[in-house]
Amino acid sequence: MTSHPCATATLLALALACGACASLLPQAPALPASYSLDAGPTPAPAQAAASAPGLIVNTPRASAGLDSRHMLYQREPYRLAYYAHSEWLEPPAQLLAPLLLSALQGSAVLGPVAPSASATAAGLRLDTELLTLQQEFEGGGSLLRLALRARLIDNLTRRVLASRDFSTAEPASPANAQGGAAAANRALQRVLGELREFCIGTVHSADLGRP
Repeated sequence: MTSHPCATATLLALALACGACASLLPQAPALPASYSLDAGPTPAPAQAAASAPGLIVNTPRASAGLDSRHMLYQREPYRLAYYAHSEWLEPPAQLLAPLLLSALQGSAVLGPVAPSASATAAGLRLDTELLTLQQEFEGGGSLLRLALRARLIDNLTRRVLASRDFSTAEPASPANAQGGAAAANRALQRVLGELREFCIGTVHSADLGRP
């Protein structure tokens, strides 16, 4: 059976018209890419003495600009911006909270390590603040800068046993959000290792429970 030329032309015109209408419809916005933080392998556990003080880890505070899911970057001095189509899975301080717990557990000089919401009694408390988490671009490349402040406190006396700022920078390649997220995880692993040693060393030398 042979198609009539007029019918064929009509169908073709309708198909083209439908295609044109579809192209005019508003397109659904692309979902942003979401990135998380990972502390890497946990340290090998060690048996703590029965007298080892427990540790309460408070949820980290966040400096201005770090209390949202935005991924910050800097191309000009003192001017911060954020990626339009990439973000953290949760605000970075929230992502950091469980990673602090994992990094500090299993030490020979620390007893149970628990979050602040726990009813566990503990001799020590760790307060932290995320100071910097941003990607900086310069000379065609980029690096990720991370800074964290920590204070270890004797819960009995409320005395600050030690405080320290941890800061590091990690090359980010490729120079985009994905490269920045990967560099953030490498930087975080380094800082958490230093934080663990800071807490262990402080407990070794501290005179707990005395004003």
